[in-house]
Amino acid sequence: MEFICIEGLLGFENIHNYRLVEAEEPGPFMWLEAVDADLRFIVAEPGLFWEDYLPEIPREDLEAIGVDSVSETRLLVIVTVPCDPLWATGNCFAPIVVCEESGRMKQVLLRDGDYPLKAHLFPECVRNRKAGVSGAGTNSTQR
Repeated sequence: MEFICIEGLLGFENIHNYRLVEAEEPGPFMWLEAVDADLRFIVAEPGLFWEDYLPEIPREDLEAIGVDSVSETRLLVIVTVPCDPLWATGNCFAPIVVCEESGRMKQVLLRDGDYPLKAHLFPECVRNRKAGVSGAGTNSTQR
């Protein structure tokens, strides 16, 4: 489905037409790609990673995309994946609010909250590889 980003994304204010594309591999990530430019972002629904992520979207931002309530929208965060994907982060400070019915979207800056620009997708125990199966290597004496 294609969307019009009414003000463009931060740093890409002149690009307004995007489409949301499922990733090649099944999972929580999607591509938000520009229709008329060679540009795409990895995005995800924040509730999949942070169940307590419930930002208050200002009324004027909701009205700009044609809705009265955040319940009529889909929230996405832009994901940054470094060399080690376990350290991937999501931009919770500037979510993208999408209205599938109107075909409009807007990136919103949450100035009134404590939402981080770089929130880790995975817990510290996963990032530091302290979670999972220990002693499962080929040289392990534990089975």
